[in-house]
Amino acid sequence: MIGLPLAAAVLVAGLGVLLAGRHVPAGRLRRGLTALAGWVLIAGAGLFAARSLLVVQPGEGVVLSTLGAVEPRVHLPGVHLVNPLSDRVSLDLSAGRISATGAAALIERTVDGVMVEVSLEALWQAAPAAVSALWVRLGPPHSWQPVVEASLIAAARDEIRISSPTRSLESLADGIARRAEATLALAAVQAGIDVTPAAFALGPVRVTAFREVVPSWWAVPLGSQGPEPVARSPETNGRLTAPGG
Repeated sequence: MIGLPLAAAVLVAGLGVLLAGRHVPAGRLRRGLTALAGWVLIAGAGLFAARSLLVVQPGEGVVLSTLGAVEPRVHLPGVHLVNPLSDRVSLDLSAGRISATGAAALIERTVDGVMVEVSLEALWQAAPAAVSALWVRLGPPHSWQPVVEASLIAAARDEIRISSPTRSLESLADGIARRAEATLALAAVQAGIDVTPAAFALGPVRVTAFREVVPSWWAVPLGSQGPEPVARSPETNGRLTAPGG
């Protein structure tokens, strides 16, 4: 990306050479300085023209600001014609990944009172139509991406709690996906982001393990005092909120 200071410096240098040439007596030297100034000015104009073309790479978004005023629009991957005097801020819009496996596997008590351990993976991404609204309402991605992922984990835990230890991996994955999509849709509405299609796109949920972690005879009904596993992942119920809200 061509820097604004460089383009401005080249133009100023060209103007300086042109003005200096006017104070030189007519002759070969003056003609040389005038020609040099012309080439430098052409180079500076070319640099400014190049800054007018903004190329945004896949998985990236760019926000422009001019004289400190930030535009409420995020430029998505592609080529855009923009103000050459603007500054650019890159945003990471690549797909997010949640992974609850190994030591981070989810451990929950089902409605049958059975403690189960679930390992899962899923991809999610902000929908292009919602990126600018997310920027305006919630700020840069790093301020709301962790909240989205916490919401997905919370939705998965809710679905696990109503499951039976005999439920198939495919059925559990489908249930988690439906609940997660509903959770994300509600979170977007609460944050004032109402776009079509949905603000967040959820990729396939892959459940890699679903097993009982205590014998069924040790299980107790919900609400009763009973054994808890020693290692338990902390639960976070995330909610998207606008800055200051």
